[in-house]
Amino acid sequence: MGLAGCANMSTEDKEALGTIGGAIAGGLLCKAVGINGAACVGLILTTSVAGFVIAKEIDARDRAARQAAIDKMLEAKVQKQSNWKSPETGNTGKLLLLNTFTDAQGHECRRFRETYNKKGVTTPITEDYSMCRGADKKWSTVK
Repeated sequence: MGLAGCANMSTEDKEALGTIGGAIAGGLLCKAVGINGAACVGLILTTSVAGFVIAKEIDARDRAARQAAIDKMLEAKVQKQSNWKSPETGNTGKLLLLNTFTDAQGHECRRFRETYNKKGVTTPITEDYSMCRGADKKWSTVK
């Protein structure tokens, strides 16, 4: 589902989904780069917190601008960047397409790095995630 699909979810559900997504991303990163033990646990905790914070902080007024940037990126080439800004809140975001790949089921996928800058908050929030196009031709965040 990803952050883009959270528009109709409760705040608690968004926070839970963000935390779980962050934990999964951390676990996959550990596996991908061969991190084990306490270092992997630390990474999972860090990515869980990042997922929670992004899901909690994204403002409903930011979603339209963010979704337009995501839609643009789903058809982009590797290393393409898309920025967005909410005219209502002044919050901004940046999406960087890290790579494209085909998953084990043969679905076309994209790996992103997203940075969310909330106005008045000095530290941006960053999260990596993947989206794949299903048989129905719709994009969704993969777990």
